[in-house]
Amino acid sequence: MKKIKIPSEHEPDYEYHLRFDSWNMENAAALLLGFNPDLLIDYAENIAIRNQIDGFAEAFSQYLEILEKSQPYSTYDYPPPSTVLKWAQSKKLPLPGKLRKMALGFGILKEDSELQFSAESKSDRPTKKSEIDKAIIQAIGRCLWDHEPSMTIEAVKKHKWIKVFGNGAQYKGKNTLRGWLSDVDPRPSDQKTKPKKQSNHIKKIPA
Repeated sequence: MKKIKIPSEHEPDYEYHLRFDSWNMENAAALLLGFNPDLLIDYAENIAIRNQIDGFAEAFSQYLEILEKSQPYSTYDYPPPSTVLKWAQSKKLPLPGKLRKMALGFGILKEDSELQFSAESKSDRPTKKSEIDKAIIQAIGRCLWDHEPSMTIEAVKKHKWIKVFGNGAQYKGKNTLRGWLSDVDPRPSDQKTKPKKQSNHIKKIPA
């Protein structure tokens, strides 16, 4: 999933939306991406807006798929903002910096030094693309294991969400995705299997 740059005129009023009693799934997906949910209808109908935000439609669809199977929307039809944001933080989903700061100010979120969030981070350091992909892939992995705890790392690696939504298809290294996912694999150690090592023995060629 590539990083989406939202023009400032399309950003939401986070304070306003955090005062809502609940968020529907579409509003939550838009807010987690840093887009004003009040403009979703305009986005759908106005090609000029769509041209300004390359890749938003794909990212929005991906977030809807993830949220559909998430704990908040499995438990509630319309969960409160605090439930959605705490879930997103627990899954280490990248959050817009302004949303995170506002949620911290409201007491909804607690400081988490390991939390990955987008360009408005405290240090304002540019984040490497691989670091963003790693955070997203690990968040998707957590969601998949929440839904199906017995999934193997190999099954998670090959899942559509990882390959397409998490941009995992571009990582060809044998142990890159496995290493990222093993860090968040919740299964007991006796249920995990290590990749088979290739034998160094040279087979004897028959005469």
